[in-house]
This record gives sequence, structure tokens and C-alpha cells, in this order.
Amino acid sequence: MSTHGQSEELPESPCTGNCNFDEGRGHCLSCFRALREITGWSRADAQQRREILANCQARRERYQEHLLLTH
Repeated sequence: MSTHGQSEELPESPCTGNCNFDEGRGHCLSCFRALREITGWSRADAQQRREILANCQARRERYQEHLLLTH
């Protein structure tokens, strides 16, 4: 929320400008956001954006783990 009349700073988008949406996985392989997270980003408040970023990090880690196991 706000502190002393100042609004909370919104986290920046993880978009890399290099979209690579993998429909099988249901997320972009560049920013690791799901389609609903990409389309809802501009309306998301700071807390929602932090949750999205946490989801992205978890997906990135699972994806990297998958790559290690399959190569």
C-alpha cells in the first residue's frame, strides 16, 4: 500500500522482448510468464506482480532442471 502518501513502486516486467511462448508448457520460455500473467501484468498491483515474478522464478528453475536431466 502507500507509505506517507507515496504509492508502492511496481516491479518491472520480466519481458525480454523475445517472446517464445511454449503452448505445451503454457508459458513463455524467455520471461517464464503464463499467458494470463502476461495479459494481466499491466493491471496487476505490486503484490500480484511479485507473485507473478515468484511463479516465473519457479518455472525457470523447473525448466533448467528439466534441461539438465534430459541432456
